[in-house]
Amino acid sequence: MEERRLTSRNDDKYTDYSVGIVRVTQKALLVKHLATDKNGEEVWVPKSVCQNSEHMIDELGEGDNVELRSADWFAKKEGFLA
Repeated sequence: MEERRLTSRNDDKYTDYSVGIVRVTQKALLVKHLATDKNGEEVWVPKSVCQNSEHMIDELGEGDNVELRSADWFAKKEGFLA
């Protein structure tokens, strides 16, 4: 019998990238690219794709420059990862 493995969001691989926090809401972060060819472009990052604990994410504020960690699929989609 063939073994099957179900995947979930917890199985995603994660990527770190440099961003500046522009705005924080209950469910997402508006960030700007800092270290990619899209330097300065803004994108919304749902907190649900970030690996950091909610406590750490909720401590972020406007003007912070941080290394954010999110799922690879999201980082690729938004141009943070080639």
